[in-house]
Amino acid sequence: MATDREWSDAYLAQAKEDLTGAIAVQGRSTAVFAMLLQMSFEKFAKAQALRRGSYARSYLASHHGICEDFATALYNQHLFIDGLGNKRVWDDAKYVILALEKAHPALAKAGPHLEYPWEDTNGKVLTPIKNLAIVQTLADATNRHAANTIAFGKALSENFHTIFR
Repeated sequence: MATDREWSDAYLAQAKEDLTGAIAVQGRSTAVFAMLLQMSFEKFAKAQALRRGSYARSYLASHHGICEDFATALYNQHLFIDGLGNKRVWDDAKYVILALEKAHPALAKAGPHLEYPWEDTNGKVLTPIKNLAIVQTLADATNRHAANTIAFGKALSENFHTIFR
C-alpha cells in the first residue's frame, strides 16, 4: 500500500502539470485558465495536507475546500512569503486561490460555478466566462492577479519540498 508521502508526491506532480496547462492556455481561454489554476492549487493543498498529516487520504480523494487551510499554512511560512520578495504577489495569489476554490461546483452548489453554467434567481442562465467575477478578474489585463498567481504557483512548485518537508 502506498504511503501518504507517495500520495503527496503524486498530488504535487499533478499540481505542477495542471499549472503547466494553465500557463499554456493563459490569454487564450480565461475560464479554462481559471479552472486549471483551481485544480493546480487544490492539488498543491492536498499534497501539503498529506505531508502534514492534516487530513486522511480517503477524505482528500473526494473532498474540496482545503485551500483556505493551505493558504493559512503558507502564510505561516514567513520564509516562503519573504522568499518571494513581494507581498503583492502573495496577496494577489491568495485572493485568486480562495476565490477559485469558492467557485468550485462542489462548494458553490447553486452557483456561480467555475466549470458549469448556472441559473440566477431570475431564471437567467449564466456562464463562467461572462458572469463569474474571478474569471473576469483573471481576464482583466489592467491588473496583475493572473501574472502574480502564476509567479506564486511557479515559486511554490520550485520550493515545495523546502517549504513542506
